[in-house]
Amino acid sequence: MQVAGRTPGGMVCAVVDCYRVRADPLLRLLRDPERTIVAHNIRYEQSWLTFHHGFPPFRRPLDTSCGFRILDRHWAILDAAYEPTDSRLETVMRRVLALQKDPFGTAWWGAEPLPDPQLRYAALDAASLLPIGETVGDLADALGCTEQIAAASRAACEEGARRPTPTRAAVLHGAERLL
Repeated sequence: MQVAGRTPGGMVCAVVDCYRVRADPLLRLLRDPERTIVAHNIRYEQSWLTFHHGFPPFRRPLDTSCGFRILDRHWAILDAAYEPTDSRLETVMRRVLALQKDPFGTAWWGAEPLPDPQLRYAALDAASLLPIGETVGDLADALGCTEQIAAASRAACEEGARRPTPTRAAVLHGAERLL
């Protein structure tokens, strides 16, 4: 699990191996109904946390993927020459923060321990979401689509909490095969 947050002195970021360390303190922070949870493709995060920890839908989510897709459509309406793009984190990071991602997104994440470059990749993912979320919020305010992005983010969480994760399907299929 990778998380980041603002502190009075700046930002703190953590990458936690939940198989070795209890994630209870982080889970308590994520359960805080007054905390805005920023994630890219929050549906996945929500479904994982619901499956493994019984999380209800986040009350104050900001899905930067949903946000960027909505902003992209607004820009396309405002400028006929604008070319809509995808909303992958790699693309959003490049466009919003001018950062390039390393190629670890599809890498195997079961290594013991994870190599340092892979840990840096995970930390950068978490840390980048704070300024991306702030930028998405500022742009949404400027374009008048803040509530649209908030509604899309809440809907993504509700769907994530309702639908079984691929992990659950794989576990059930494996159990059926064993039986």
